[in-house]
Amino acid sequence: PPPARTHRCTCHHPTASRRYRALRIVRDAPPFAGNWLYAEFGGSFDFATVVFHEMFDMERDPWQLVNVYPSYLLEQPAMVAALANLTRHMYGCQGAACR
Repeated sequence: PPPARTHRCTCHHPTASRRYRALRIVRDAPPFAGNWLYAEFGGSFDFATVVFHEMFDMERDPWQLVNVYPSYLLEQPAMVAALANLTRHMYGCQGAACR
């Protein structure tokens, strides 16, 4: 069972709850070595504006209780930018372009 919550989870943006795109990445090589879930919540369905981000280290936090996006944005901005670029690419690709 998941650990008892000691605080309220602030992992949800009420105005963007139905417009999101996400990637689950499990790999051993940089830049995303590890087991990650990265999500962007859009202000519109075309994601012209992203209003909220979530990023979870699924090895350490399989129940997705701690959104590490704010700390990684400060500590590892290149990794966050690479995840955002990959998410944007995968959201818009089709067929062989998705490999």
